[in-house]
Amino acid sequence: MKLRIVCVVAAFLSLNLTLAAQNSVAQSAFSQISASQASGSSAASAQVPPPLIQFSNVATDESGNALTGAVNITFSLYNAQQGGEPLWSETQNDVQLDSTGHYTVQLGSTQPNGVPTTLFTSGEARWLGVQIADQPLQPRVLLLSVPYALKAGDAQTIGGLPPSAFARVSSGEDSAGNGSFNFSAATSASGVSPAFSGGGTKGYLAVWSGSTSLTDSLLFETPLGNIGVSTSKPSQKFEVSSGNLLVQGPANFVGSGSTATVYVGDVNHSVEAISHSGLALGAYGAPQALFISDFTGDVA
Repeated sequence: MKLRIVCVVAAFLSLNLTLAAQNSVAQSAFSQISASQASGSSAASAQVPPPLIQFSNVATDESGNALTGAVNITFSLYNAQQGGEPLWSETQNDVQLDSTGHYTVQLGSTQPNGVPTTLFTSGEARWLGVQIADQPLQPRVLLLSVPYALKAGDAQTIGGLPPSAFARVSSGEDSAGNGSFNFSAATSASGVSPAFSGGGTKGYLAVWSGSTSLTDSLLFETPLGNIGVSTSKPSQKFEVSSGNLLVQGPANFVGSGSTATVYVGDVNHSVEAISHSGLALGAYGAPQALFISDFTGDVA
């Protein structure tokens, strides 16, 4: 009886050890599979597909009869339907044809970088020429919109340059939005030399201080659209500070009878100076309702 109990206990312990070993092996295998899948997923996500263009056609001999088997085909891109040198070309060997001569290829598959995307960035039409073995070049085929989607690869650039070629430069604005910008600081930060230099203050209209340099002018514009001369706080649409306003009219107030006019309210209410004559104040229906003579000062 004791021997039977010992045998049962020994069998039970052996079974547990076997199950534990199997579980350990299963966990190890699962870990290896998971690591392999993660590695493959990472590699797949990091891989960038080359720019290829799928093209299907029928291969025939010079008499128009469908070919079968495998043939060498040369593909070329042109910028015109006829004439000119190819912009790009490749030969694909042993292209498989079905029983009716049909084939499908991926243009650019023989080259490490595929079809150059720069071929489609100019907006010009592109024509595909096909030459089977030693036959004459077939009539060119106009490429439609899909290959031009390769231009989308340029969307990650700015004018063809990567974003790293540019740098943001602080404008130096305070919390109220006041500040200035300096082209010299922008040049130093970005490493790109602009065609002009100088600086400016927000609100001031720029003026050329030299052939290639800018600075602030005396004109200032508020967010409300008021223009100030020699003032940064114009209260009216046009305000002159520390100076006078001179209006000389279309003839520059030269010659007897030439005029210079300022209108107030509308064109029916004017202050008009007449060379060698006098000053007239006009009202609606009476252009010279009040006239002051130049020479006598008489008021009429």
